[in-house]
Amino acid sequence: MAMRIVLVDMPWSSIDTPSLALGILKRRIHDTFPGAEVEVLHANLDYVDFAAEAGVTFEEFDFLVNSYFSGHNEWVFSAALNGHPLWKVAEFAEFLAGRVPEPMLARAREMHELAPLFVERTAAKIAAHEPDVVGFTSTFAQNAAALAAARAVRSSGASPP
Repeated sequence: MAMRIVLVDMPWSSIDTPSLALGILKRRIHDTFPGAEVEVLHANLDYVDFAAEAGVTFEEFDFLVNSYFSGHNEWVFSAALNGHPLWKVAEFAEFLAGRVPEPMLARAREMHELAPLFVERTAAKIAAHEPDVVGFTSTFAQNAAALAAARAVRSSGASPP
């Protein structure tokens, strides 16, 4: 049986271009393990659709993506990482007061509460491939999302990431 590898481009990465790093890594895996089955999942694009289903406009999403230095991107997925949909809401609102417009803070709170659902869906998609190895992108504001998804995949009974 061939080794099954899933590479996941997590939310907050560019939606304009595919991950060059994952494309190179996929090619390198095929060169090193010719029989390996490598799947690249674009959870970053899935997250755009998920956000749209929640009523987030493209302009709002663009703001959330491009203002990662405020820390709210990581905080959105901290709900899933910490297993609590209302994790540190008051503290983070106080921290961001005056730094992020209130409508955007409200939108980030909504996405924070929905993050566990997105992570569950992503983990199920990954686990459906029955991977031997899972790799996640983890740059800029992707750490909490990647760690939450890795934990969810592991909890699902799939091979550990």
